[in-house]
Amino acid sequence: GAVVVSESPRVLPEVALTRSAWNGPGTTPFSQWTAPEVGHRSKLGGIPDLEFEIDWPKCSCGVTMSFYGQLDSISDEDMIGDAGLIYVFLCLGCFETKSITQSS
Repeated sequence: GAVVVSESPRVLPEVALTRSAWNGPGTTPFSQWTAPEVGHRSKLGGIPDLEFEIDWPKCSCGVTMSFYGQLDSISDEDMIGDAGLIYVFLCLGCFETKSITQSS
């Protein structure tokens, strides 16, 4: 998806997060109708894999926040909307955070 940024935030190094930590008791697998990538899109840093264009978050101190990470849906039982994600943004100056959820 497209991103609208008014000034360039610092891009943090990208680190993929694996799903193996989420396969403990109490989780159910995704149904056959869920796209194969769902559940495997969590990461820290890099550029967010946004579904829809956003106005990039600004901190209350006025700085454009850095993208810190995205968390994917965990299972059919713990779905974020319709196979959605949570995107977390951080001000590296004062450590204020903002999050956005999107689903397709």
